[in-house]
Amino acid sequence: MIEIGDYLTLSDGIKYVVISRVNYNNKVYYALMDMNNKTNISYCYSDENAMVFINNNDVSEELLKLFYIESKKEIDKNN
Repeated sequence: MIEIGDYLTLSDGIKYVVISRVNYNNKVYYALMDMNNKTNISYCYSDENAMVFINNNDVSEELLKLFYIESKKEIDKNN
């Protein structure tokens, strides 16, 4: 299983770090940050042996809310 803090190099050749993970609609989604461009955040899910990037704005907006909630929980838990 992919964990927060793991590093992944995907088919686009970019090295990412997993910064968050959430369950949504029976899938596990990941927020990935480009290690060379910290402003480049991508959302994806694992489909068998490949990571599928999310290009749907409605899904991205919902995931952003969920990633925020999950991140806040982790911060509160560690304080």
